[in-house]
Amino acid sequence: MKDLDVFYHEVLESFTAEITDKVFLHIQHNPEFMKRYRALVNEKPLNQVNSGLGKAVKAYFALENTGREHVPQSILIDSYETHAKS
Repeated sequence: MKDLDVFYHEVLESFTAEITDKVFLHIQHNPEFMKRYRALVNEKPLNQVNSGLGKAVKAYFALENTGREHVPQSILIDSYETHAKS
């Protein structure tokens, strides 16, 4: 059981660290969300939309910042905060 618990913990920690990037990937791969995202960035500054969503992810999942990643998978962002459970 201990091996399973360690594995589960490591997978969830890794996913949590990258959750902001995953949210932007979700937008990127969902045509409806991508349409709405483009509309928002046409109305408001890109940084405001992206940083606002990053803060919303942190608050929604009750996470704390642990660092900054400068090589995201999503093309919508240049970097993102990494997170861990509070």
